[in-house]
This record gives sequence, C-alpha cells and structure tokens, in this order.
Amino acid sequence: MVNIINPNAITLVSFSNGKWSNVEQTIVTGLLQWSVMDEAQIGSVNLTEDYPHIKQLKAGIDAGDFGVIAAYVAPTQAETEAKLSLIAGHTRRDLLLETDVWALSDRTMTAEQTAYRQALRDITDQDGFPANVTWPTKP
Repeated sequence: MVNIINPNAITLVSFSNGKWSNVEQTIVTGLLQWSVMDEAQIGSVNLTEDYPHIKQLKAGIDAGDFGVIAAYVAPTQAETEAKLSLIAGHTRRDLLLETDVWALSDRTMTAEQTAYRQALRDITDQDGFPANVTWPTKP
C-alpha cells in the first residue's frame, strides 16, 4: 500500500542553517523538518511552489524567524566541472548498463555495438569534457 500525503496537511516543524541556492533567492537549502518527517534532514526547497508549508517557510524567512539566510555563493569552475563530470559518469554508466546484454558470453556484438560501447568509455577523452559531451548514437 502506498501512503499518499496531502501536501496541504504538511506543516513546518523546524528550519535552520539556511543558505540561498540561487541568485534569484527562490531556492533555499537548510536543515528542514516537516510534520511528516521523523527527524530533520538537509534539503532544498523551491519557495515559488504554491503549497501552504512552503508559504509557511517563506513567511518565516521573510520575517527573519530563522536568522540570516547565508548568501548564494556561485560554484567555482572546478566545482562546476566536478559536478558535470559526475553527471556524465552516471549517464555513461546507465547507457553502458542498458547495453550489457550485448556483451553476454552467449552473444556476439556487432561492430556497431562494440564501437558504441567503446565510444561511451572514451567520453572523458573528448575535447570539451565535461561541459560539452557528444554522446554516441546507440545502434
């Protein structure tokens, strides 16, 4: 059985250690606890969402109830590249997993399949990686 939570029944229990996650100050990250949670967890909230508990958080931030929300700090180039590299790595892993069946011992891969899988492994060698990745076309 799936528990369906009515978002209109959720209330804010606590919020601390807030920091803005974007320049527009529409996304805030902090230690949050909603009424449906057993304990506080680090999370991000889009304050533009139209739910009572989000409005409750936004009103508290606007009123200064949670102290000063730390300013947004743009990621460094190295941080951005590390994140893009991680995303590309996960994408490559997923694409390779989709084609693992091709490499089973009782099968023979076509030249196109072999080339595709090798191209996925060589993604990190591309000029412009990780910001500009050209993904190979699956045969």
